[in-house]
Amino acid sequence: MLNKEKIKRIFIRESNWIGDAIMTTPAISSIKKSFPQAKLFVAANPYVAEILRGNPCIDEFLVFDSKNSNNNLLSRFRLFREWGKKYNFDIGILFTNSFKSALEVFLMGIPELAGFDTDGRGFLLTRKIHATAEILKKHEVEYFLDLIKGIGIEPQSRDLTLRLSEHDEAFAKDFFGKNNLLPAQMIITVCAGASLQPKEWHPERYAKVCDMLVRNLRAQVIILGSNADQIVSSKIISFMEEKAINLAGKTSLRESMAIIKNSDLYIGNNTGPMHIAAAFKTPIVAIMGPSVPEKTAPYLEKEKYELVIKPFECRPCRHNFFKECKSSADNKPPCIEAIEVKDVMEKINLLIRRLGINFKV
Repeated sequence: MLNKEKIKRIFIRESNWIGDAIMTTPAISSIKKSFPQAKLFVAANPYVAEILRGNPCIDEFLVFDSKNSNNNLLSRFRLFREWGKKYNFDIGILFTNSFKSALEVFLMGIPELAGFDTDGRGFLLTRKIHATAEILKKHEVEYFLDLIKGIGIEPQSRDLTLRLSEHDEAFAKDFFGKNNLLPAQMIITVCAGASLQPKEWHPERYAKVCDMLVRNLRAQVIILGSNADQIVSSKIISFMEEKAINLAGKTSLRESMAIIKNSDLYIGNNTGPMHIAAAFKTPIVAIMGPSVPEKTAPYLEKEKYELVIKPFECRPCRHNFFKECKSSADNKPPCIEAIEVKDVMEKINLLIRRLGINFKV
């Protein structure tokens, strides 16, 4: 067991992925509640730090460049070492699974280092938690909670925590006003991008879904995404017969969060924005493709989301993220190619009927 009286500064090496980082927030809340007198420092890349900014359990962010060049890696080792000397942490906790991230924190000289014994890094850890087959099958939220349980911290929260500032909320209100989006109008956000292009569902199919939503529900569709998602988002707009608002690459991460929070429905691939929607309890229709819902489905009440998924024996993706499976002419793997417009519309209609989202004009 950890000595609560002696733990004054806790270092957390956060995940590099937005969705995973959001799913660590129940563990972060539990750590803070167990050590209310301690300061929590979270080391994260700029995107993750921006997502988690405002979390009341985090006292300070330590931000590092997330690029992976050799020169950058050496610089990061030096940076982490400097942090270790500057702050004199009492314990480090790894929410990452890689050997490299464990080595970063090991070099800080923190007396206690806790994490799962993945990627051959167990010898670097003073508090090694064995990642059993059972643990590895759990939802990511429960996975991270099992990590802290392994060092004697009992889960005290299972709520995903994201916070918006008054400025963020004001942006959404102002945006809706300028675009004449009425309170009686259904607002649907669509995020069609993905970290890997083959994970993206067809833009022309997204366009057909969006057209149906505008015609049948008189909904306003807002397409969100980063700069990297501008191409796929522009394709959706070009394929659509109805009008939609394309904000891909035009809003900050925090502004996109505010729009998602104030939407009636979120539609998209299994990516970071999906977990943003889950944190804000926005109803979700998620196109899962190769993903394993048991591990990465939206972490909210089951009645508030629907998953579009086709059964394939190779799930979870055993083909090196689509590099070995046979793709279609559009460079889509079978698990994505098999999802049709009617499949997505069926899930949307099912969710809308269940939640009673039928009050629109």
